[in-house]
Order: sequence, then structure tokens, then C-alpha cells
Amino acid sequence: MRFKSSTNRAPRRTVPGTPGDARTLRLELQVLADVGLLGLPNAGKSTFLRAVSQARPKVADYPFTTLHPELGVVDVDSDSSFVIADIPGLIKGAATGVGLGVRFLNHLKRTRLLLHMVDIGPETSNDPVADIQTVEHELAEFDAELAGRPRWLVLNKVDLMSDEEADQILKALVESLSWTSPSFIVSGFTGKGCRGVMLEVVLVSSGSIVEGMQRLGWHERPRELYRLQAAAAVGQMGLVETYQRAFSEYGVQAAQVLLTDADLTDRSRYLNARSALRTLLQLGTVPVVNENDSVVTQEIRFGDNDTLAALVANLIEAEYLLILTDQEGLYDRNPDSAEDAQLIREGVAGDPLLEQYAGPGNKLGRGGMLTKLQAAGKAARSGASTIILSGHHAGRLTEVLDGRVEGTLLKAGSGRLTARKQWLAGRLRASGRLLLDSGAVKVLTQSGRSLLPVGVRAVEGVFERGELVDCVDETTGLVIARGLVNYSSVEASQIIGQPSAKIEQILGYVDEPELIHRDNIVIQ
Repeated sequence: MRFKSSTNRAPRRTVPGTPGDARTLRLELQVLADVGLLGLPNAGKSTFLRAVSQARPKVADYPFTTLHPELGVVDVDSDSSFVIADIPGLIKGAATGVGLGVRFLNHLKRTRLLLHMVDIGPETSNDPVADIQTVEHELAEFDAELAGRPRWLVLNKVDLMSDEEADQILKALVESLSWTSPSFIVSGFTGKGCRGVMLEVVLVSSGSIVEGMQRLGWHERPRELYRLQAAAAVGQMGLVETYQRAFSEYGVQAAQVLLTDADLTDRSRYLNARSALRTLLQLGTVPVVNENDSVVTQEIRFGDNDTLAALVANLIEAEYLLILTDQEGLYDRNPDSAEDAQLIREGVAGDPLLEQYAGPGNKLGRGGMLTKLQAAGKAARSGASTIILSGHHAGRLTEVLDGRVEGTLLKAGSGRLTARKQWLAGRLRASGRLLLDSGAVKVLTQSGRSLLPVGVRAVEGVFERGELVDCVDETTGLVIARGLVNYSSVEASQIIGQPSAKIEQILGYVDEPELIHRDNIVIQ
């Protein structure tokens, strides 16, 4: 092909090409969905899909109502979702092609996680153990890799039986099958328990010191740090045993994670902790997080497990923080002394007006209602709402999953912080303080700009470049922000109150024109 000029490229002449190759291509879909619903016909897979997504597959009371995969999108939160596929039911002989079984099994191979749906409703005459083993046999006959894929057990159609009956059936199945993967009890028809299958749970426990006190025969919480550490070391053994035994009854693997403030203060260790927790969740385990009380010192203590739970919620970017306590929730007065105390059903996390209703903790714990309100404010930084409810009622958590909150809901505001600023805000202890004038306070809180030396009146404490400092309004004494400082306390003391243009003249060098850059500041 030739052109008239470099700018006029209208074709003037063509040259015929040579014949190309003719090929027939067979394209095969490698990934169909993140989650595949597996089970015998009429196990309630389509009903379950309708309960957890906006998909509307056909539902009927006869088998094989689904002949091709139906897809639904499950929204985890405003930023993430996954795809779930309703795969047609398998029957005996499916691995050899009976009932289009090979086609259906190939669909399952294109999913990453299998939810094994089993009908345990009172109207069925089938043996659940035999049903599960039939499906397991077909998986093994068809493909060993598919048979070894992660598979969770979901017992469906429990709306016509009591919670106790369903729980007994689940425990019997777990024991009979030696089931070690997660298991759930749901009703696709009513939606009961369905949301729980879609959730990942991290448990923050506060029982190591109390467990150790009981084992050592102590009735009062000790004040000495070394005695607290001893109690924690003894109690940690019992705590792990208790959780492992409880979760194993339902085929759930628990994992212990011990943290200190230092693990969340250091950026590298913070990221490692986040990766470890995310990996444990991906493996289908329930991480049990506890402050490492047997080695922690007063200087690096979280202070209470409500604070630790909030920081873990930030760490994994949880949707909700659920705090169990000995009260039904937050009351406008002490319910132990005021018979007409009213439960506060809803509020906004971080609202200082709520703190007037808070009371202290008990003799066994460090946290009271005030620490729970403060924890709610911390959790809201990553967009998590907080629910405070009683831990004395067995059904409270399942009620929350079904959309009923019998406690206090503290909703998160709209200002979700970036992951880096969540880490900054979550660090509990600052190395120093900078006292700011009214102009600097206004610049930080209203304009979102960097902190310059000219707006700083005084430096308190000893710190090095890169350490965390609090920014304090000199008029009110309140901490209005915190951030990573660009100069040491010695250097900062020399340049405060001066324009940035004079930094080099004063110090003989200039690292940054800002005392704290806006990317390293988080407003409190």
C-alpha cells in the first residue's frame, strides 16, 4: 500500500495478500463463578440463591427445575461483591453422564468454592448422610481435584423445625462424616441464616486473664502487671481449648492470633497481621484474636478488648463490629438502679453526646460502656457500624443476621478513611505533641492542607523524624489531628512560628517545607 505523502494517507494502490490459515477454535469458559451451589435435586439451591442475591431463578416443588446455571451477585459491602452459581442438581451416576451429570459437574469445576446444600426438612424421607455421600462419590468419580476443592456444608429447609432440632442434626452429621469444613443451618425460604453463610467472622476474645484467675483460684483481678501476665499465661491454654472444642462441634477450624499494640503500630507488622487474618478467613477458619497479655507491658497495652476489637475491624475493613456485654445495650440511665431506664436503639458512632450515658466496667474487666462507645468511633473510621448487645441470650447473633437488632446500633458516618490513614488513626500512643494556633487548626480541619511550622506555637515531648505526634488546639487543649512529623523535636522547636522559606536558613538544610504533610495527617 502506498500513500501520497506523510500527511495525506488516502490509499492509492492495494496489493493482494496471500491466503491465510482457516482454523476452528473451541473456546471453553474457565471461571463461571466464585461460588457454586452443589447438591441433589430439590435441595433448595435456587431458593437459597434468591435469598442471598437479586437473581430470580425458577423455584418449584419438583426436581430438575434448573437445567442450566443461574448466576447471582452477592453484595458484601459497597465496594465488593462476588458471583454465586446455582448448578443443576446431581443424581447417582452423574459422573458417567446420567441426568446430564457430566455437564453439571463441568460447571462446578469452573467455581472456586462449593456450598453443599442438603435438605434436612421434616418432610423429606432421605437420609442426609447418604445424600452427602452420594454427591461426594460422584465428585470423586468425576475429578479428584474437584473432590478436593473447598466445600462448605449448608443444611437447608429448617423453617419447619426448632433451632434445637436443627442444631442436633448438624452436630450428628459433623460427627458421622468427620466433617472439618465450615457448616451452616439455613432456610432459603425465610432467609434465616442465609446471610451468615456469606459472612466472614473474626472473634476478639477477652477471657485469658479471667480464665487464668479461675484456674488459679483468684477472686479479684490483680493490679500487679507480673500477676496479670501469669494469669494470662495460665488462662490462654484454657481459652484455646474452649474455643477449639466449641467450634469443632460444627466442623469449624479456629485459629489463635495474639496481638500487641506494637504489632499495629509498626507499619510492616501491621500489614503482616492484616495479610495473616485475610488468609485465615480465605481458608474458612474463624480467627480468635486476643491481646498477648502474657508478654504485654503497660506501655504497649491496648487498654481493653473493645479497643482491640475496633482496631481489628479497621485491620480487616469489617462491615460490622458486634460487641457483646452484660447489658442489653446502651441505656439513658443505669438499668441496675433505674427501673425506667430506656434502651437507646440507634445512634451515630462517635457522637460525644452519647458518652454521658456510659458507665464504668466491672471488677473482672477493664472496659465499660464508655470504652464501647469509643471503640465504635474507632471502628467507624473504616466504615464499620457497631452493634452493642447482650451476650447472655443465645439467639442474639442470629437475630442480627436476620436483620433484627435487639440492642444498640451505632451507625458509621460517611467519612471512611483510606487504609493508610486508618493505620495512623489506630495507633494508640503518640511520641509528642504540637500546640497549634487558631489559623493552623482551621487549615487542618476545614481545608485539609498540610501543617506548616508557622502555625505551631509549642513542641512537647521528644520524638524523631517519622514518628507519630498529636496536633493539639492550644485554646481548647483537644487533639484535633495526628500525623507523622517530618522533623525531630529538636529541629521542630527551632523552626516553629517561622515561614517555610526560612527553614534552610535556620537549620542549614531543608527536608520538607511542611512539618506534617497532609497525606500523613488524620483528623480526629
